[in-house]
Formats: sequence, structure tokens, C-alpha cells
Amino acid sequence: MNPQQWFENNFINRIEGKDGPADRCRRYLLDYKKKEFPHCPKCGSDQFWEIKSRVLLHCEECNHQISPTANTVFHKVRKITHWFKAFWQMAGAETPSISNLKKVAGFGSRHTAIKCFEIIQALMGVANFNPLAENIYVGHTEITIDNETKSILIAAQSEDKEKLPKNIRIKVFDNVEDKYKESLQEWVDEKVNIYLPWNLSCFSNEDISCDNIYSYKDIEIPTVKKTYQLFEEWIKKNYRNKNSFERLDLSINEFIWRFNRYKLETNKTNFSSQWKQRDGFNELIKLAVTHKLTYE
Repeated sequence: MNPQQWFENNFINRIEGKDGPADRCRRYLLDYKKKEFPHCPKCGSDQFWEIKSRVLLHCEECNHQISPTANTVFHKVRKITHWFKAFWQMAGAETPSISNLKKVAGFGSRHTAIKCFEIIQALMGVANFNPLAENIYVGHTEITIDNETKSILIAAQSEDKEKLPKNIRIKVFDNVEDKYKESLQEWVDEKVNIYLPWNLSCFSNEDISCDNIYSYKDIEIPTVKKTYQLFEEWIKKNYRNKNSFERLDLSINEFIWRFNRYKLETNKTNFSSQWKQRDGFNELIKLAVTHKLTYE
């Protein structure tokens, strides 16, 4: 069974002798909730039994009932299967347009499609939290939208300064020196080597907890330059707010998430990409359960 069949059989298709698709989606959330939150939020007990007909957990100690969608992005969602379709689509190698996401997921309005799209982008940002390791090449450049210019800090984890990096981080600042040290500290593991272009080599190991900080003789490091070129191309194609920086942080979340998993490959028939889509879907659904982002 390929990943697309796995998704459709588990959450979309009506199968004789099984729950309907909506209940199967809810049960999938409930399984994550039991693993991630093993204690009753009201009394702290770990003794539950499942009300299978309603897809709920019932606490034996205080009789509190736990819904699989409570305190998740699915809490007020009417048609959960539509949202699961959207999560599956967004977990793929290519960024869907809002119109395409609305059509494929079956949303009734463009507003709902945009809200779901942005919630998933926010969850992608949470998924990008793991620190960079090994050799980290750092650089900065600028981005201009509608005559407004801001600075971009890029960190690229790579075995070779000439190659495309394995993992990346990107952040936009009004001024690149505004809190960029704090960002680097958040992004990197302690046991790393950081390589900086000479025009950013203004701090030491006292500023950043890492093994070594080196100054690179050139302003542009190839692996960082390649990352920015791909980012610039992707933003031009996929960033919807062409006239402002509004929501750019969400688009950056998505770009990093897609780069770190797919290296921006778009071959949907590639079997490896299909399994990455399944893994990405599971990761995003888990984050939707464990992180409180609400749909309004």
C-alpha cells in the first residue's frame, strides 16, 4: 500500500464494517492525545476508558470526558476530514495555492482555506525547532518588498561550504544586528563550528555557546548564497502578500520545513517523496494536538 492509499483508506474512504471517515480522523487524534497527555487535565489520574461510540476518553476518577479535538486546531472545525485533506496536501513536496487547497480539501470558503493554510505554516515553524549541528555557515542579505527593505539572517548546516545544506534557518529583521545573536543561540547546538563572513564576525564564543567560531574571508559563503537564491525564487512564486511583509514569517516557516525535508524536490511520483509526505503529515497532526493554536 503506497502512502496515498494509506491516507485515503484511513481517513477518506468509506469502508464497510469500519467507522466513518470523520470518526477515524477523531480516533487518530485521540491516539496521539493518549500518548502525549497520559493524565487527566482535571484531576491528574492516568486511569481512562474510551467511549468508542462517541470517540471520547472518560476519566475513572473524576468522570471528566476528554474530546480528541479539545485544545487543538480542530476544536471548532465542522468537517474534520476537510482539514485532514488539507494537512495531507500541505505535507507534500509542492506548495499548493489557496485555490487548489480549497478545491482539494473541499472547503466551503476561501477564508477557511487561508486560515487552515496559515495554521499549518505556524505548525511547520514549531517543527523547525530542532537545533542545527556540525558545521554551520552563517550569512546575511536583504529582501525588498514594495520599496521596503529588511535584513535576512541565514544559517546553513552543511558538510561542505560549496554544497547545498542539509538543514537551514532563516529570519527577517528590521536590522540584521537586532537580536541576531539570540537567534543564532536558539538555532545551534553547543557542539558546532560556526563560520561567519568577515562583516558578521563581531562576536565570540562568549556571545554564542558553541565549540568554535571562525571568520570567513569572503562576504558570501557559497552554501549560504545557494540557500538564499532558492529562498528568493520560492518566495517570488509562493508568497501571497506581494506588497508587504505581512505573514512573511509564516512563509519562511514553510520554506524551511520544505527545504529541510524535501530539498524543494517536486516529483510527486518519487516514492521517497511520498513516504516523506506521510511522515510530514503525521508530524503536523501530532503538533496540531500538542500545540495550542486555535481556529477562529
